[in-house]
Amino acid sequence: PGRGGALRTAGGLRPGPLVRAALRSKAQALLQSTIREMSVYEADVEALGGGFQVYPRTWSPHLSCVSSEPLDGVAALAKTCEACGAGETWVCLGCHAILCSRYQQGHAVAHARETGHQIAVSLSDLSFWDFGQDAYLDVFAIRQLHDAYTALHEAKFGSKPALPTRSAEPSAGGVTLTLELGGAGDDSDEAKT
Repeated sequence: PGRGGALRTAGGLRPGPLVRAALRSKAQALLQSTIREMSVYEADVEALGGGFQVYPRTWSPHLSCVSSEPLDGVAALAKTCEACGAGETWVCLGCHAILCSRYQQGHAVAHARETGHQIAVSLSDLSFWDFGQDAYLDVFAIRQLHDAYTALHEAKFGSKPALPTRSAEPSAGGVTLTLELGGAGDDSDEAKT
């Protein structure tokens, strides 16, 4: 073989020094390209003042405090904090009290502590918070939050939200989701459960 090409050994062919160097160079170039792409993203995040990821919980031990009474989204959005009149408000899902955030006077936090109503929804961005877990809740994964979210979404945006549907309530063991991979009409074994 030529200089640096494949070398014949008792075990077969193996790349010579020039081939190994070329492969190493290509691998390093790919790695550097990936690092540059990551660096651009990280630079963007840094330019915006930094950031972090939030992972909302897909279940809460406090769901029993969610009221079965329908929430009037229009009325809720029109109100200010019942305790102080502040405008950045949350709705308690236990009793539908409208109270200000911890960044105002903290009346929603105090209410959760005093009443045990642990779940509330922000009227600013319709995010759900579990005071007992000190964590956001995933409205798309937790069926018990859908009615309140729908009422507020319709009042705020004039349309129903796109929420997952179920043909039947999940069993105590959980929910089975099916993810189908491949294009339409693909009959391969790519569908996974």
